[in-house]
Amino acid sequence: MSTLVAYPLTPIDNYVPSYTCRVNCTLLHTSHMPPKKNQEGKTVHLVLQRYRWCKILLDETEWRTVGSSEGPAHCGWLVYTSFAVGASQETVRKAVLTVYQMAFGTWTRWEEKGGRPQALGSMMQQSHDENIVKNRLSVVVCPQANLVNKIERNGKSVQYRGQCDKALSEQLFLYFGLYLQALLLEQQCQIREQPVPESLTSWKQMPLEEALNSDTTIWTELLDAVTVVCGSFGKLQGLEFSSADIGPFCHTIQI
Repeated sequence: MSTLVAYPLTPIDNYVPSYTCRVNCTLLHTSHMPPKKNQEGKTVHLVLQRYRWCKILLDETEWRTVGSSEGPAHCGWLVYTSFAVGASQETVRKAVLTVYQMAFGTWTRWEEKGGRPQALGSMMQQSHDENIVKNRLSVVVCPQANLVNKIERNGKSVQYRGQCDKALSEQLFLYFGLYLQALLLEQQCQIREQPVPESLTSWKQMPLEEALNSDTTIWTELLDAVTVVCGSFGKLQGLEFSSADIGPFCHTIQI
């Protein structure tokens, strides 16, 4: 912050009036600068797109493919994720629950039989009733930090200052994938009339760091009704996918 004070000087002979200035400056150390603010208050940004099959690059070395363009009809959910300043474990839970409950998936085109959008739980139930479980449903979660952006000057300026801290974003991304699998496994157990693993019930009550440091393979490996694949945070997100016969059906979500 600065204060500017101007004093007039008495003219001497033919000299024009001039001024002397005194500037009082207070320099703010960067450590005392206010934190970045999220003007909109939306901390989790998502884009949903459906596919028949999807191929994603993991750790920039291995390709993983889910889904199929051949029968029986496969429905996949491609979920792009990004976190803004203020994102937390609680907002991620709300975002995952929104994805889980949203009527988004279809077996066919909108105007055809089976084209009515359904939530993941409903599609899991239908697959179970038809005794077609394997390779019927999948979710690919892909990190895309650039979803949090601010476009100015008619597109000439794009800023990303509202993004969440990178280390925290990585934790939230990992938790997003695990919490989604937790909800799906609970639904699978309900459909099959099986008990929910105690390890899963206790995991859902854990704070973020404890949840990420615990052994989740005890219950994630039990999920087979839906294949969940998460991309590699901070690395190249190579993608190939097709929704040629059903369309992408894109939706944007902000929590």
